[in-house]
Amino acid sequence: MLEIIEEPKGRTYIKLIKYLCENNNAVMFINRTDSVARILKDFDIICNEMKMNEEQLINEYKTNKLKNIFNRIRYNKEIFIVEDWIKERCMEQSKEEIIKIKQDIIKMIFENYFKNKKEYNIQKLNIDKIKTRLKPYLLEERHNPEWCGSSSDFDGTELPKYRNDYIYDICVYRISKEVEDFLTQSVNRLYGWNPPYLPQDICFLKNGYCQFKSITHEDIAYINLKSKEEYNHLDSIGVKLQQEYEGCYNNNYYFKKEDL
Repeated sequence: MLEIIEEPKGRTYIKLIKYLCENNNAVMFINRTDSVARILKDFDIICNEMKMNEEQLINEYKTNKLKNIFNRIRYNKEIFIVEDWIKERCMEQSKEEIIKIKQDIIKMIFENYFKNKKEYNIQKLNIDKIKTRLKPYLLEERHNPEWCGSSSDFDGTELPKYRNDYIYDICVYRISKEVEDFLTQSVNRLYGWNPPYLPQDICFLKNGYCQFKSITHEDIAYINLKSKEEYNHLDSIGVKLQQEYEGCYNNNYYFKKEDL
């Protein structure tokens, strides 16, 4: 696959999407909340150490901030000393310095918890609206953390504390006028596909094979071409690709052809 070396924006983005819709028969959207799940996992550790449920711990925080929480768990040698970089830091620190490191980590967890929970609620609301709008064109929905050559190493598929919502919500839709309009009208640039208002990492497939993939939060995209003519066409509409053309067909297969 060839890398797109400059983000398609404006008219170039619209022309690229129309080209992809004409030459493929499905589009894949990725909605992922693994960053929220990681924060919730850390928050659960504090709940367990404090012997409180989520609501009780939030009330404790609102009443006394972090004072009592620090006093209850700061002397635990194991809690939050789990990452290698923290272990290495703590080996060189005094007892007082280690306590300060733990306090900083706990403070960060609470800050991230409230920020991520708010963003999650916004994301959930918007993704549900999108899924309702595009439901007539849905070919497949799955929840494993792998899609078009990308993957996540986060352990688990269900998001804790949130009504069994999934960490990874991967939806494949049949190309249609409604789907194309959604793609062209939601944003005016390729890397605008990001939460909490939109899904991310859009991919296009033809007969189950990935022909275009993006990692939108990293500003990366690739496209599979089968001829120099296709390369020249994309260049003519403003899509900047690797200078050297290489024919490469992606053999990663994602769902049954008869589902199209």
